[in-house]
Amino acid sequence: MAYHDFEKINDIPIADVCKKLDIKLEKERRAKCFMHDDRHPSLTIYKATNSWFCYTCNKGGGVIDLVKDYFHYDTDKASKWLEVEFNISPKPTGWKWKKVKSPKITTDKESGKIEVDSEILEWIIANTTLTPLAHKFLDEERKIKKEVYERLNIRSLDDARIIEQLKNQFDIKRLLENHIISEGKYGYILTWNTPCLLFPFYDSNGKLVNIQSRYLKPIIGKYPPRFRFIKDSKTSLYNVSALNSIAYGDAVLVTEGVTDALAALSAGIKTVVAVAGVSAFKEEYVDMLCDYTIFICPDNDKPGKNLLKDIKEKMGKRLGVVKEIQLADGSKDIGDYFAAHEELRFG
Repeated sequence: MAYHDFEKINDIPIADVCKKLDIKLEKERRAKCFMHDDRHPSLTIYKATNSWFCYTCNKGGGVIDLVKDYFHYDTDKASKWLEVEFNISPKPTGWKWKKVKSPKITTDKESGKIEVDSEILEWIIANTTLTPLAHKFLDEERKIKKEVYERLNIRSLDDARIIEQLKNQFDIKRLLENHIISEGKYGYILTWNTPCLLFPFYDSNGKLVNIQSRYLKPIIGKYPPRFRFIKDSKTSLYNVSALNSIAYGDAVLVTEGVTDALAALSAGIKTVVAVAGVSAFKEEYVDMLCDYTIFICPDNDKPGKNLLKDIKEKMGKRLGVVKEIQLADGSKDIGDYFAAHEELRFG
């Protein structure tokens, strides 16, 4: 191997190397990893140690390692690249390099799930409103503040008559492929059981990616399910766009379900996101949340405790800060407490 001035090479700022490689940093420390199919930034740089690490790939190192993994170079070639690009050694005649990255490894654990057509979802939200039954639940039973449910574009359906409007607006095949409707013995069936609330789920860029329903009548046995997403669709955190306006280390309350999130927001808690079910905390959520201080108030039951354990284990692998809090009076969940007191107290 040729001689290299490793002292000078290792002093090259890691952020400058990222910029040279066109690795775009968010908040000056996080980036989507170039080694796998990264939806949310999982590569972190550490300026204090001039290093980097991807917790999904479980790989990292210094500036030389970054160039080696980016180009699949050996140490000699990676060192030479850094010396030339950062003027430590003269640029050889005809020096050229291409930004050729290694093939990304697909890590999507929801492979096989559909990405629902956002145009259809947007049309549904734009052409529905809140019915008296929905207002009774939100205003009277749950005490949710009007500004909260209006800001989050919550809607409702009393029956399935919207199917006819959907058929007039969109091609039947398109509706079926997106599982908005399905074919039944006596005609088309809407994906959500009615009467129900409709909770729109947006991604961090404001794109509508799913709608979850909440059934508004008493349930006999196990059917229909209280909450339902579009069949075979990809899910996400609720209210994830709230993370766009906070800083590293800020507090985020994670709730078990949307209605608890609505209660917490109505109580004045600034940043709240919801996990859509006790078994729905996915690895990709760790990428979204590990920069913040996470507070969890699990439901006071076995599934709630299991969710808390799952979140702590997954966040702990990324050194995420997770703190458990309890309701002051032992209520089952945040929604029940807020409905009874119109405030939240933890103890």
